[in-house]
Amino acid sequence: MALYKLTYFDAATSRGEECRLALHVAGLPFEDERLNGDQWAARKASTPFGALPVLTIDGRQLAQSNAILRFIGSQHGLHPAEPFEAALHESLMCAVEDLRMRMGPIIRIKDETERSGHGRRPRRVICKSGALPSSARSAQGRTWRERSSAWPI
Repeated sequence: MALYKLTYFDAATSRGEECRLALHVAGLPFEDERLNGDQWAARKASTPFGALPVLTIDGRQLAQSNAILRFIGSQHGLHPAEPFEAALHESLMCAVEDLRMRMGPIIRIKDETERSGHGRRPRRVICKSGALPSSARSAQGRTWRERSSAWPI
């Protein structure tokens, strides 16, 4: 059996957690390497694309969370083998990436004036009433209409 090691930040969030969950659902034992800020700074230059997560399989590195999810899914029955169904799953993954691009700047708002709005609608409220529900409705409608047989990871 292959030896798997997932390297991500020491946080149960986002991209690393998705990959951890996929490994668990697939029933694969893996080393869960969690880096703190200093460890990451020392290792960043040696990672593919200078980013995490990285899945190491028998010494070979695979980067980018969606590539990791596709690999685990296709190797362990969690991603459809039929090309059109696989493409449907991947389109949902792309939609999540689009949403992340829209949400990222809003999640990281630190300026109290921008956060509170002071006389105008704060960006978080705008997102809550617009981008987030719209994206969720789209994804949910698409998922239920297509009703594919495999898990969407």
